Amino acid sequence: MMYEIDTAQLKQLCEDHIDSACSSWEARASAEKHGQSLFAAVTGIPAAPAQEYTDTMAALCRSGVSAKLCTEAAKAQWRSGQYLAARDLLQVACAAPINDGASCQNVANMASLTEQDIVSPASGIPVGAFALRETGDPDITIAEDGVVNVRGIAPVKAQEEQGIIRIGHNKGSAFAFRRAGNDTLIGLDFWNQLKVYHLRHDAE
Repeated sequence: MMYEIDTAQLKQLCEDHIDSACSSWEARASAEKHGQSLFAAVTGIPAAPAQEYTDTMAALCRSGVSAKLCTEAAKAQWRSGQYLAARDLLQVACAAPINDGASCQNVANMASLTEQDIVSPASGIPVGAFALRETGDPDITIAEDGVVNVRGIAPVKAQEEQGIIRIGHNKGSAFAFRRAGNDTLIGLDFWNQLKVYHLRHDAE
């Protein structure tokens, strides 16, 4: 069983293209690095994985293993704050002969994200309607008083601390975002990994 295999063996099995070993290696390496990922448990934001895992997964993705592995590689980059690198790996997943379509949708949704937006995030809680696609129906609407309407969740007040915008919900913990420029929200929590929300300028 995987828990009886040490970290080095899990890495080797992952490099041998055994997907379950990659997942187990990531969990083991993260626990060793972050102390059982307490940060993620408390904040809802997955902790950045070990650099060795991130680098290895990116290399495996580019070797043409599978779309699923590329998506996991992209998540590792995302959790490390490397959003454009994550987009590049999702593009590889999208181009794979067999993919679930989600990678292509996410790539299209991230198309307008720029390095300038990422390194110069705006501060404070934004106001307006945000959607996963710039032409899509609003998924998140934030009023001037900070009250947020999210599909399927009762209105709640957003909180901002150290550049992280948190929106409580009934799933436990909170949705978490960071701003990238004035019109973009980058998803940080478990439910919003690989998601970018765009301000709808035409929304009332």
